[in-house]
Amino acid sequence: MMKDRAKFFFYGSVILVVLFFLIKYSMTVNWDFMSYFLNAKYLFSDGQYFEWYRAPLVPVLIGLFSIFTWKLAGWIFIGFLFGLHGFATYFFSKKFKLDYVLFYLLSLVPCFFIYGIETGTEVLTFSLILLALTYLGFFGIFLGLAFLTRYTNVIFLPLILFLKDKKKILWNVLLFSVIVGVWFLHNWIVTGNPFHSFINSYALNVGSRGYYVMAFDFLHLLVVGVWLWPLFLLGLYHKIKRGFKMIDWSMILIFVLSIYSYYSVPFKTSRYLFILILPLAYFSVYSFRRKKHIKILKIVLGVLVLASMISLLLVPSDNLFRYEDSLTGLDECAVSSNVWVHVNYLGKPSIPFPAENLVEDYINEGYRVILFKGVSEPAYVNSPELLEKYSFIENTTSYVILGNENECKDPAEVKYDLSYLDRLDNEIFAMHGYHIDKSNYYVMFGDGY
Repeated sequence: MMKDRAKFFFYGSVILVVLFFLIKYSMTVNWDFMSYFLNAKYLFSDGQYFEWYRAPLVPVLIGLFSIFTWKLAGWIFIGFLFGLHGFATYFFSKKFKLDYVLFYLLSLVPCFFIYGIETGTEVLTFSLILLALTYLGFFGIFLGLAFLTRYTNVIFLPLILFLKDKKKILWNVLLFSVIVGVWFLHNWIVTGNPFHSFINSYALNVGSRGYYVMAFDFLHLLVVGVWLWPLFLLGLYHKIKRGFKMIDWSMILIFVLSIYSYYSVPFKTSRYLFILILPLAYFSVYSFRRKKHIKILKIVLGVLVLASMISLLLVPSDNLFRYEDSLTGLDECAVSSNVWVHVNYLGKPSIPFPAENLVEDYINEGYRVILFKGVSEPAYVNSPELLEKYSFIENTTSYVILGNENECKDPAEVKYDLSYLDRLDNEIFAMHGYHIDKSNYYVMFGDGY
């Protein structure tokens, strides 16, 4: 009877979480998620926009779900994503004899709800790492899929050593290589460089950010872990007293590698510590041993989870209406914008905004340069004096449209699939008259841009 109640509560909790994210999906827009959606359209239905630096698994999943139409693909992906998290949590808990209801509730910290829908990659990574540890015979497959979810997940490759047996390690390294190799082969066929996507991701997030090195922010640790930290320390203490098993050492390694990954990148945000929730929640399960205390903890966690969801649903969020307004009545000319992903997502082919000294060139080429005010980039969008130099088509409190009504570039010419490095090279050549070194070696080991 108690087991039936636990399962009922668990399944109900998973359904509630899925519903929360479906509601959030209907209420808000997110740059990264829209980018993955556009990548999916490019790969599966000859779309017009593609970002090479993004790992492919999320767009591939969205593309596969598009068999139920593109309108439903995003909704189905959200359901799949958070259903998979519940599934992975349940079977991992069963294998390692954890209280699966408690482990699931512990993983639902506010950070989970804040970042869960932004790109889909954090929660998918969480689930795939759990599945890799649960089904060791397929460890290489799940780790390969985790790498194709976020390239930074390659840092968890040392986990494969916990298989101990040399043959199992080699076999799973082979499985990992095959999964990853399919994407590298696609890169090689299309671009001539098997590491094209990976190297562009590294260039954007590390290689070109040497000027913006942030210090380690301990507040980010608190944002991710919140109430898990005292429970984690208490659980860790109990586990040390009882003796560590292999899975415990795996969690310690995930903990250390997560913090090192965050420390090693120039730009730091609490989102980069998302996977830290896994070891924190795991050890927190062992914080209390008496059933009475565990029952009280579940009730408290349930209340905190509900409070997190309700409060986040009440927070005002960005939506597409603001951007749709700017496109109403616009002619059929090509577009350049500082919210180019939003514009593409709304069905209007767009390229990124021009550098300040190239604005006039874009206008003369026939682009409609749509710039939203209040957006941090480009800096000149928030300078009325600077914008007055150019020809206006429309100027509102929310956005400005620059352009020459006598010139109109055909939008069919703006299919945008330039890599980050190609775009950077074009801009630097236009502004300074020289090309950058885009070789894999320079991006990884050079002095940056």
